[in-house]
Amino acid sequence: MKKNIFYTTLAVTATLPSVLFAADGGGLVGCTGTNCDYDAFKEVLTKSYNFIVEVAFMVMVLAFVYAGFLYLTSGGDSGKIKKANTIFKNTALGILFVLLSYLLVDLFLDTLGFSKSFKL
Repeated sequence: MKKNIFYTTLAVTATLPSVLFAADGGGLVGCTGTNCDYDAFKEVLTKSYNFIVEVAFMVMVLAFVYAGFLYLTSGGDSGKIKKANTIFKNTALGILFVLLSYLLVDLFLDTLGFSKSFKL
């Protein structure tokens, strides 16, 4: 029963950004037909990156909640406490990597000539 609730929550959380992402009416690609240019390419990269960041942060929140649950229900069991601490540490590193990835995407777009146009 607990697994079903977890997987249902995970599925809803993972699909929520897709619903919100589609709410702007623009979809992934903002151009139609053959009138696509570098601005449309930049828009695709920006929307894709923002979508990935949203999903990553939702997964990280779930990981923090799960680790907190493990820690609170450990009852002094050192194995569960160690597992919770590992999850906390790995999730914090994941947040760091996601935030640092912004620098890489910005550098990539600067290299392509999109100076200071990338916004989260």
